[in-house]
Amino acid sequence: MLESIRRGQKWLTGILVALVGGVFVFFMGLGGPMQQGAPSQGTVVELGSIRLDQRDFLRVRAQQSDAYRDQLGDQFNSKVGRSFLDAQALRTLVNRAILAHEAHDLGLRVGREEIQQVVVQTPGFVDESGRFDEKRFGDYVEYEYGNQHNYIEFMRYALLGQKMVRLLYTQGEVSEGEARASALYRLQQAQIGYVALDAETLPPDSEIGDEVVAAYASANGEELRALYEERMDEFELESQFRLRHALFELGSAPTPGETEAARTKAEAFLARLAEGEEFAVLASELSDDPSTRESGGDLGLVGPDDIASELILAANGLEPGQHSSAVQTDRGFHLVMLEERIDAGVRSFVEVESQLAREAASKQAAAQRADEISDELAAAIRDGQSLEDAARERGLTLERTGMLRRRADGFVGGLGASPELLAMAFALRPDKPSSPEIFTVGSKLVLIELLDRSDPTEADLGDGIARERSRLQEAKKNAFFQSWVETRRSELTKSGRLRIDNSVVES
Repeated sequence: MLESIRRGQKWLTGILVALVGGVFVFFMGLGGPMQQGAPSQGTVVELGSIRLDQRDFLRVRAQQSDAYRDQLGDQFNSKVGRSFLDAQALRTLVNRAILAHEAHDLGLRVGREEIQQVVVQTPGFVDESGRFDEKRFGDYVEYEYGNQHNYIEFMRYALLGQKMVRLLYTQGEVSEGEARASALYRLQQAQIGYVALDAETLPPDSEIGDEVVAAYASANGEELRALYEERMDEFELESQFRLRHALFELGSAPTPGETEAARTKAEAFLARLAEGEEFAVLASELSDDPSTRESGGDLGLVGPDDIASELILAANGLEPGQHSSAVQTDRGFHLVMLEERIDAGVRSFVEVESQLAREAASKQAAAQRADEISDELAAAIRDGQSLEDAARERGLTLERTGMLRRRADGFVGGLGASPELLAMAFALRPDKPSSPEIFTVGSKLVLIELLDRSDPTEADLGDGIARERSRLQEAKKNAFFQSWVETRRSELTKSGRLRIDNSVVES
């Protein structure tokens, strides 16, 4: 019963961790190191007459652990997050002490009637008939707090802190004008056209020639060798085999008789090999594989990813010139002959130098092309041309977005994230729609032009203003609250009045 009561006290988690809904994130995420003082023996946090001990710490920690488990489900691992949970529980205790202490200093008080009201309204203390159950209450208080005095003090601090939060939250008022401006800002939409020039990859019709690659390799040998060392894992080679094979095919669901007939053909092939006939000649005559029959069963140079694993296993056991016994796969029975083995290794720098030079030279040419064209477009716009006209003259296509709204991450569909570009999209005017500014978005250089802009109607604004006012007030209140608590914590710590003993927690 005690465990069910303990887990059922959502009100307790609310008072300790959140106090009011908008503050939960703050309590769980305060930054900065906790400074130690020297509280009384066994006390974790001490501030004035407020003393919170290890029992309080463990209770808060268990409640926060339960909250994370509810949110994260199977992803929650209390052992991995042990130090994090410890830190958050300690911060919660410190914040609760500060709020209660400051509320008391301001003259706020909590009477026994207020505490009684919370107790009698707690679902875990009510029996099936809806009446307050003194035994449930007594058992819970004794289990969690040791005695009723500790519980009453705990509740007094919690309710004092709640009053202080409510007082602090009166500081975040937002005017009608602020809300209207923010709603207009959020509800505006814009459509842009853009030219995006890839600074890493050349267009298909602009590939560089072999002479350019050779010149780049000659001039950048040390750079290419360093690149080779950096990317060496890309040039690792698995073992490869030059093989011939003969296939004696089976259907998708062969009968025992059909399987035996295919095996007999393979054994006849082996018998003729033993008499001195050549593998390639026999494969051309007897193999059921139409793709290799005419070439005498030649599979060419193959690796583990190219053919069935059973055939690779058989090839690993052969020396050049040797053949396997019959090997069964889902296609039928195979006979394999090894002509050449190439052991695993790493391609040499000489082998890949040309490839690296071509990649690097192409990237350099792409960057140069993007710089030159973007500069030309920007100059044309400064001279009074639109981006669309300037792009058309150079054979470029003006891409178009859908209607965009402002986003904190600056994401633009088709391009990626660029807060600066998105801000410019809303700064452009219909009488001067093209911007000469060149934006870097990922690997692309981008210029934009305003195509359309839509402002919200009064009806849209009416709904939006109310939402924005609520959102801005919540943000402003939280910001004020966080700043206030951090400031008071710093002041109380420096004065020596707030003392914290981490060693009690660690033990």
